[in-house]
Amino acid sequence: MKPAEPKTEDLTAFVNALRDKDPRAIAELFDRFAPALRRTLARIVGADDPDSSDLLHDTFLRAVQRVPQLRNPQALTGWLHSLAVYRAREWVRTRKRKGHLQLPPAAPDPPAVLAPPEARQAVGALYRLLDRFPEDERVIFLLRFVEERKLTEIAGTCRASVSTIKRRITRARRRFHKALPAFPALAERVKMGL
Repeated sequence: MKPAEPKTEDLTAFVNALRDKDPRAIAELFDRFAPALRRTLARIVGADDPDSSDLLHDTFLRAVQRVPQLRNPQALTGWLHSLAVYRAREWVRTRKRKGHLQLPPAAPDPPAVLAPPEARQAVGALYRLLDRFPEDERVIFLLRFVEERKLTEIAGTCRASVSTIKRRITRARRRFHKALPAFPALAERVKMGL
């Protein structure tokens, strides 16, 4: 569940406090938005990756440094998600370039730890399959089909048009279905509609 958005005047005052580097506002920023951003990052890079906490903190560091560039305080939530997605995409790109992208087969949400072994295998297979994706398609696929975000929200987060997002989703879907037979644990779950 997303945190309740404060009233417009409260949000403007909050962003102004962030611009002034008010320590209480910075702490509140982290407290208010960390759970949602942690989930997004975990779904893109893998929940058990030791870098995921660093990526979260790096996202907030960037936010505090760049908050003066935020023109519309009402866009704070989307802007933070954009920073997180771009940071995760940088991480994926760097890891791929270095040949170190081997995401753990862990589910991003704690309740999934209690999931049956078949479900955990399917999640691991999903991340191994997504390792083959270009970074942009991987991010968009996860935002659309794992986070279940709307196209307009993904477009805003990824700073792209809705038509661009639709094209990337179509390519990602084709890539996914083409690679799916090589991952029987995942293919079975997809066939069952789970």
